[in-house]
Amino acid sequence: MEAHVCLNCGAPLNKEGQIYQCPYCRATYEDDAEERASVTLKSLLDERKVEQYSRAKRVLYTAVHAQYPSSEEVLSAARAVLAIEDQDVLANVYVFSHDEDPYRLNPYLASLHVTKPEADEILRWLVPSLHVRTGPAIKAFIEHHYADAEFTRRITEVEDAIEKLDEGVYEATLMRDVFVAYSSADLEKAIHVVNLIEENGLSCFLASRNLRHGKGAAENYLIRLKEAMNSCAVFLFLSSPNSLSATCDAIRVELPYLVQNCPDKPRIQYIIKDTPHVPFIVSRTLKAAFPEQEWCRDEEDLLTRIFDHLEAKPSKAELERQRLEEERRQLEAEKARIAAEAEAERKRLEEERQRIQAEAETARRNVGHERQSAQPQRVATSTQSASAHGPIPKGKVKGGNGTLTFTPQKDNTYAVSAGTKPASGRLIIPSECNGFPVSKIADRGFQHGSFDSVIIPEGVVTIGEMAFWDCQSLEYVELPSTLKTIGTMAFNDTALTSVDFPEGLERIESSAFSSVPLRTVKLPRSVIHVDHGAFRDESGRLKSIEVEPGSKYYVSKNGILYTADMKTLVCHPPGHPDKNFDIPAGVERILLGACGYSLNLQSVTVPEGVTEIGNYSFGGCISLRSIDLPSTLQKVDEYAFASSSSLQSVTITEGKNTEKIKGYILASCPKAKITVRPGKGKPSGSSSGKKSPMDRLPEGFRPIVKQMADQARNSPFAQTMMMVKNSLSMLAQSIMAGSRGRISIDAAIGIAVTIMGRALIVGGKEPSLLTVTGIADAIGTSQNQIQDVVNANRDGRKYQEIWSQLGEVDASTGRALLNFATQCVVLDGEPNKAQVDFLLDILQRIGFN
Repeated sequence: MEAHVCLNCGAPLNKEGQIYQCPYCRATYEDDAEERASVTLKSLLDERKVEQYSRAKRVLYTAVHAQYPSSEEVLSAARAVLAIEDQDVLANVYVFSHDEDPYRLNPYLASLHVTKPEADEILRWLVPSLHVRTGPAIKAFIEHHYADAEFTRRITEVEDAIEKLDEGVYEATLMRDVFVAYSSADLEKAIHVVNLIEENGLSCFLASRNLRHGKGAAENYLIRLKEAMNSCAVFLFLSSPNSLSATCDAIRVELPYLVQNCPDKPRIQYIIKDTPHVPFIVSRTLKAAFPEQEWCRDEEDLLTRIFDHLEAKPSKAELERQRLEEERRQLEAEKARIAAEAEAERKRLEEERQRIQAEAETARRNVGHERQSAQPQRVATSTQSASAHGPIPKGKVKGGNGTLTFTPQKDNTYAVSAGTKPASGRLIIPSECNGFPVSKIADRGFQHGSFDSVIIPEGVVTIGEMAFWDCQSLEYVELPSTLKTIGTMAFNDTALTSVDFPEGLERIESSAFSSVPLRTVKLPRSVIHVDHGAFRDESGRLKSIEVEPGSKYYVSKNGILYTADMKTLVCHPPGHPDKNFDIPAGVERILLGACGYSLNLQSVTVPEGVTEIGNYSFGGCISLRSIDLPSTLQKVDEYAFASSSSLQSVTITEGKNTEKIKGYILASCPKAKITVRPGKGKPSGSSSGKKSPMDRLPEGFRPIVKQMADQARNSPFAQTMMMVKNSLSMLAQSIMAGSRGRISIDAAIGIAVTIMGRALIVGGKEPSLLTVTGIADAIGTSQNQIQDVVNANRDGRKYQEIWSQLGEVDASTGRALLNFATQCVVLDGEPNKAQVDFLLDILQRIGFN
């Protein structure tokens, strides 16, 4: 006989089509294969044993799901289940989790292949009772059984539990200022009082927050409660009809323990609600605990009393803080000592590297001399010749006393990887093997290595995928000038704090330096490709990425990496200090993971023109509160905002894909408030019936001015200045060609600057220092010279004198002047009346009808 029983509680499953459902705990199994949708109890040969197993599972389920699960009850129920079916997964997990030795639980978790309901139950039991040594095994279990958003939520749950464990949240013996005794019915008021006290710089113990409520909590609850009372400086009792009940723990346990074991501890009764009748036994307990009737009703009075008690003599919490502060100072001193030693070691390694390079250079020169002197004997030594110039021998070669392995490549070179003997300390990779050069660090070549520094020789062109992955002791690497490519995850999860990238490096692949504690990055101008997530780091230590001047492919603005054309945002360093990030106008694409794990970002403005936001572009931004999205978005990858649970406000300018974008955001951030802003309509023109300044221009010229005005408005200032620079060059060439050499280049530039000066002060407007500086940078002259030209043209006389020198100009020169002048006058938007007068003057002089 076969029986299908719920994996969680043991109840018989109901089958509807291909779906099994438990009527008791509501678990659902959606799988065609019966062996995965239920337990097939082939060993239970009769109905009675099936009933016994089902009953035992339900007893276990009830014990586990109690408000305060008892270890003894859970263990007893689990052993009863195992007596019937020794392969029951949940029963084994409960038994192994009570074992102090994690080496029983950890490998068992690693071997499990269970359905989602079982996985949920396992995590529900293990996470509240998480132990530091079981943390990695639980995270590995999650990685195997969960995916996508559910995976992120579960991993975050475990990491939060580990973080709380590290911070001492669940340590009852941690020194605190105030112990708060209350009734569970007054929990909301108790939380308010705790927030009030902690906002004023003190620390509190609150049972609902600082005691575990998972496995083993029932039998340890009172023990931990008394430990916490001993560890706090002041005892605070929240008095109400609920807490003055004879059945409340505050009356039954906490106040009597205070009187008997802590007679000198200061105590305060804070009345949050009057009680019409107090039972005699409760009244007697109160008198024993508060013989001087120290009570208050006002929050200010409460704070005053607490501070008075704490200032009377140093509290245990204060003493503990002083001790921790002293430990912190000692730790800082130790860190400084270690840093000094590390710097000294770095210098020693640098000197050693220089010595090795000098010796290698000397050896190369000696070999060269020997080869030249042995040239006549080359014919006789055919074996050596074959070795040097023939095909590379087949098969791997061991080297470095067993620490290295050399694998032949198709191009007559070797790829190097780790040998059978692990390397430690400093790893120096040779430049050749058996006379053939080493050109590559093999894929996964040295993963999981324990060495702390690596010197990669000249001649190596490629560092393969995951070559040094998980080398957690690796703190220093020296890269050769011949290096072209750093592969995917090549240095992932190492301890590198800085890397000197050589000029000549071309490609840095995805996640190459992910989870690496780099502080800053400076890319050489030779880099042509930086893949997504190359410098992703959840710890947020990378603060800026710089690029050597002269790069044709990338540019850094304020420490943020973009493509050279400023159309793609490549990487916003995770530790960048800015809280507010306005992405520059002109950016069209936000690369996958570009702003991922940015710890400080609180608000982001994405400009109009951006069409694509890649996966995890804003994922893991734990401080991100608001983001403003444009109407131009065409593609937003599904997990663009994954794990950004703090996102509260999203404003979207209405566009074609607004509803789809809203869905992606709500899938990752269900609590985010989304506001849709109406899209910007086209300008409707003047409603007064009067002509605008633009209408005064010749009809054939208006579209040109409108187009240039739009370009000027939508372009960053730097791009506008680049257009000005190009126009200056074109103007000078055109004037030279049109005037047949009568006007010099300097004169042409002078005329151009004069026109620009005239344009900038039309209407009596003083040009800003930023504008003058930008013009000076664009044409390569000084700021003072530009200002002098502007000042000289304030009344237009100088402009008229120089303009008159041009005389008649040809059509080519006229178009160049027109193009340049138009760009000048529309820097601030659509031309005004005075600027149109200036344009009409130019049009008249060049004969434009």
